[in-house]
Amino acid sequence: MRAAQACEFCVERKAALSLVTPLEDGPLEGTHHTVTALEVRVVELTHRLTTDPARLSKQWLQDQFDEQFTLGHYV
Repeated sequence: MRAAQACEFCVERKAALSLVTPLEDGPLEGTHHTVTALEVRVVELTHRLTTDPARLSKQWLQDQFDEQFTLGHYV
């Protein structure tokens, strides 16, 4: 979670999402700053919950989990 606070991709994504006009090329793509060997989806979840929780929906959160990675694993 500490790496999320200094993640340039998170800062760029939050700024892009706050623009009045939609992004021409679709969602912003990039790589999160990380200091671990965690799976990409675990890093994405952690960074989003840490840096931009106000724009997350219950459905988005539920979509992040499956049989191999459950809410219990995250907690």
